[in-house]
Amino acid sequence: MCLMIDNSRLRLILRYIGSMKVLRLHLLNADGHLTSNLAVIESAVRRAEDIARNTLNLNAVDIVCSDDPASAIPETGMSGFAAAPQLINLFIDASRKLDENELYYTICHELMHIKRYEGPGFGSTLLDAMIFEGLGVAFEKEVSSDGSFLSRYIDSKQDNRALVRRVTPHFDDTYFDRLHWFIAESAELPRWTGYRVGYWIVREYCRSKHKKASSIALEDFDSFRVFLREDLGRA
Repeated sequence: MCLMIDNSRLRLILRYIGSMKVLRLHLLNADGHLTSNLAVIESAVRRAEDIARNTLNLNAVDIVCSDDPASAIPETGMSGFAAAPQLINLFIDASRKLDENELYYTICHELMHIKRYEGPGFGSTLLDAMIFEGLGVAFEKEVSSDGSFLSRYIDSKQDNRALVRRVTPHFDDTYFDRLHWFIAESAELPRWTGYRVGYWIVREYCRSKHKKASSIALEDFDSFRVFLREDLGRA
């Protein structure tokens, strides 16, 4: 059976499809806590819509925003988590006045993860996880004019290269404590070690290949390993 559609109707269908939003925002706001930051949240999501559609070529992503100060980065009052291939959890401290730019960067970070799920995903080793997060931070830097809080923080550190060398023996670990490696500061590791190492590797890889983070979203993990081994001698 062949279904015939005239040109005018086809144009209407294509126009409708083109107008559909990629990002669908869901606010957990029954208690009204998000209301004071609602304009900022909605504006940041609208800005990220263009990135999702035109830079990363994503199709459909749900963003669930909730008031969860315990999960937010203290300095920014927000954080994100790409919980599944089409789902972002956005956590904010609703008692604070949020910075729209920083929220936009946070969403873009998570959108990079969503894109990566289309290919290599999270991976299986500590190095894979570091690269996964490093791509997110590098993409924050790409979409910002002067860097996000996290990219500026890491760029300000003078010992990132030494930190990469220091943690190289653990790159192939398949069992690791994410809190220890990526978030917390301890006697063994500085704060955000996983993000620092991953971002440094991705940043140097991009510089070497003359590429942007968005163009290597689906780069396989072995490419980064070869780069580390041959170009930097650290894996």
